[in-house]
Amino acid sequence: MTAKNRILATIAAAPLVLFTCTAHAETFDVKLGLWELTHTTKMQGMPPLPPQVLAQMPPERRAQLEQQMKQAAAGHTKTSKNCYTEKDRDRLFMPEDEASCTRKLIAQTKSKLEVAVACTGKEQTDTHFTVEAVDAKHVKGVMNMTALHDGNRMTVEGSFTGKWLRADCGKEGTE
Repeated sequence: MTAKNRILATIAAAPLVLFTCTAHAETFDVKLGLWELTHTTKMQGMPPLPPQVLAQMPPERRAQLEQQMKQAAAGHTKTSKNCYTEKDRDRLFMPEDEASCTRKLIAQTKSKLEVAVACTGKEQTDTHFTVEAVDAKHVKGVMNMTALHDGNRMTVEGSFTGKWLRADCGKEGTE
């Protein structure tokens, strides 16, 4: 998985942290079912692309990438619906197909969850999540990520709020 895809996966999957627990920790006390989450993210720096990729990129494509990064730096908000079931309680966030990532549960109570994910290799990322249950039907959280590749550094700051909609997900929440 490339750093760009890892970053996008991290942003999209950050809410999975909401429903994580381990056998020795308290269960993060939120309802399961369909949730509506609103994420706001800001990115700074260029994506951690290898210099040879940037050097071979046509000028118009590089200009397009730089424009996208300026827009990302200004902030981006997205709302999604996500379905969380009992099986999600046992999952700490980790991007798919990433054997190079390690996750660490920093703290977990009924109302707060803190997780760190570190990925090594050509593209290195360090991500820190903090999530708070306002009550069983409302959450808020923050995510900070740093990605590094061949000296290119990019940071992503995000926050989100969530509200529980209902126990039955139906066909929603699969996006």
